[in-house]
Amino acid sequence: MEELLMKVAHAMNVQFAKRNKYGVRSYYICAHGSDAKITVFARGNSAFEPLPLNITIRNINLIIYYRFKCYILKLLRKKDQKRKAVWKGFNVSLARAVEKEAEGFDIVHTWEWIPETIQVLKRKNPEVKIIRDVVVNRFYEYYSGTPITEENKLVDYFFCPSAFSTERLISWGIPPSKIFEIPFGVDCDLYKPHEKEERPVRFCFSGGVSRRKGVDSLLRVWKRLNLKDAELHLYGTIREDVKEDLAGARNVICHGFVPLPDELPKNHVYVFPSTLEGSAKSVYEALACGLPVITTPDSGSIVRDGIEGYIVPPGDDDALYVAIKNLYEDERKRAEFGENARKRALEYTWERYARAVWDAYRKSMGLIK
Repeated sequence: MEELLMKVAHAMNVQFAKRNKYGVRSYYICAHGSDAKITVFARGNSAFEPLPLNITIRNINLIIYYRFKCYILKLLRKKDQKRKAVWKGFNVSLARAVEKEAEGFDIVHTWEWIPETIQVLKRKNPEVKIIRDVVVNRFYEYYSGTPITEENKLVDYFFCPSAFSTERLISWGIPPSKIFEIPFGVDCDLYKPHEKEERPVRFCFSGGVSRRKGVDSLLRVWKRLNLKDAELHLYGTIREDVKEDLAGARNVICHGFVPLPDELPKNHVYVFPSTLEGSAKSVYEALACGLPVITTPDSGSIVRDGIEGYIVPPGDDDALYVAIKNLYEDERKRAEFGENARKRALEYTWERYARAVWDAYRKSMGLIK
């Protein structure tokens, strides 16, 4: 690997750990950047392995005013207001934390919209490159309510994980020249195929069991199919908006939170009819377990229609019906798609993701074309 003479900062309003969606990506990026000096600003550190000497973790504690405000909002059970207060508090607290170090960073890669912090960084060091990681529809991503056109004024480059996300960014007015499309990865040693029972045919879903994830459509189709010798396994928290849809659904097993590396391989087909994602990590995990996948274009997945599974329009019950029925009836197709799924996942490791990120860093700095 070509030598990287960079000082990079990561900023995230979560713990630096492999168990959350921002922390896991930062973790693998840091692990690959052995020739760079990396500072991670996070809300705590619970990384599973010893960190290399070139990585420094800075815990960002909310200033007292925001800690008190969040405590009061928690008592009042105002969840959305509390989350917005946490976001604002992180932004202000981070701005204070980076002020003394701002001149030393070449790149600041942030998973949050941090306008106060960016203004401090740019004032101290106009040459610093600000990279904004955009994962999914912005309404679900954070609580600032800032139009992305305003972000565009302060951000140098945007990272996104899929063609679906790229199209959204461009439709919001972001120039294609400012976008790096970098698909996510999966741990193929952790998620892998296991031996399974042939019957019943097990279909499964993992994630927030909600209408945004298309579970209402999935349950309508499941009732309509009324398959014999088949089960639908739901892994994740059941949201209020689908509890009514669950009523009367036969052979549906709700598991809650379970160890997915152990549970996913027990199934035969993964169904993820989401209406809105950046690039769902659960789909990568299912592919790594060798499961055929039925999903939508809006999931931002790496699944190819007719190769690793089927792509159906979001909310199209008829198309979802046909896809599930086909894979229920055709054992050979399940085996073919499943074999292709594992091969596809092996092309998208976290190491590949980290290499692509470092290449993007170098391009943003003008070190390579």
